[in-house]
Amino acid sequence: MVLSVFQSIGRYRRLLVGLLATASSSSTKQKSRSPKLFTYQRRLPPLERLPAVSASVSPVSDQTGKTKQVLPPPPNASYANSIGVVYTNDVDVAFRWAQKHLWSDTEAPKILGWDMESSPRLPWRESSYGSDTHFGPATIQLSTPTDSMVFQIAQDGFGPIHETTGLPGFLHDILDDPNLIKTGVGIDEDMVELYRWCRGIGVEEERLSWATRGGVDTGVADRPVEPPLRRFDLGGIGSSKPGGTIGLARLVAGILGVGIPKSSKLARSHWSAAPLRAREVDYAARDAWAAAAVLHRLCELDPSRFSPISILQRLAELEGSKGTKNRIRPIGEVSDRAVQRKAVKLEWKALKPPRRRNEDGIEVPQTTTEADTERLGILAEQMKALAPMQPIPYEIEESLGVKIP
Repeated sequence: MVLSVFQSIGRYRRLLVGLLATASSSSTKQKSRSPKLFTYQRRLPPLERLPAVSASVSPVSDQTGKTKQVLPPPPNASYANSIGVVYTNDVDVAFRWAQKHLWSDTEAPKILGWDMESSPRLPWRESSYGSDTHFGPATIQLSTPTDSMVFQIAQDGFGPIHETTGLPGFLHDILDDPNLIKTGVGIDEDMVELYRWCRGIGVEEERLSWATRGGVDTGVADRPVEPPLRRFDLGGIGSSKPGGTIGLARLVAGILGVGIPKSSKLARSHWSAAPLRAREVDYAARDAWAAAAVLHRLCELDPSRFSPISILQRLAELEGSKGTKNRIRPIGEVSDRAVQRKAVKLEWKALKPPRRRNEDGIEVPQTTTEADTERLGILAEQMKALAPMQPIPYEIEESLGVKIP
């Protein structure tokens, strides 16, 4: 689980070589079309502190045998503080940020807040788009509980900044690192989109090992040969419904006691129109920060479940046998299954008779042929089997006294 010193040295050497190679490639082959480099440093505005939400907590016994209600200590006020963010399209600056905040002398597992923003193609903005407008993944956000980075990976007028690798080498290495637990809500969706984008621009498969590794060994142990991409979806924390998910803003409110600004208008920003505006950088950075901060707080309350090593062990359990319904799959496999499920669902919808109502508004049962009924049943089972894995559920209200609003 823990990397050796020699492995660590080797990794840094590979990272440095990859960095130099990327710089050399940019200067020789793409110099005429390379975007102007920029780096901005700013402080994210402080967050609003929210009133405490009461939660029911099971009584516990003290040393005298008396029972009492134990509530968790309030979140540290520092979660509302301003934090530093670096916004850049310069691979050298981004690499140094990763060295400083992610790769320290110790090789213990670490939590990394991860998020991605993509430029959508919106019909009502069609007249503003040009031939060199970029659509798709545009920024990647990395964060610890105290520092964030927004890294521009694609721009209008240039497309992918790292044309042959999609991402600079150090980002591929972050994704490949099994000791860096990439964390967010709905993180598989971002990873699948990033994987498809990299493949779409012709990135070599060997550079995408982070998405393809994790095949199951069919030997006696029946365990993965290598662990798939190490990622943790926060959405199952505090959910009261089987298979339910909790959004990031609600997690932050309940666990950190602060509110993060959410805006559908900002979410639909054209993220490849670099450099971004300050409020767009703030919006992007806060989501990655929130993921890291939520787990930081939960680790304070219950390290037996939420410390990096505990989460890593839980993930390892779910990377198990191929017969396990909810095993954590490689991102490439998640992508393939999503394509298969979409095709099955389209056939199911085409066969399913439309709902009809009579003049009184009462639904009228529709008839289907025996063959269609049988096929609909088969397709329904296939959709169920191909359904994406739900986030790992964690109960926190009764055990920790933390209520999600």
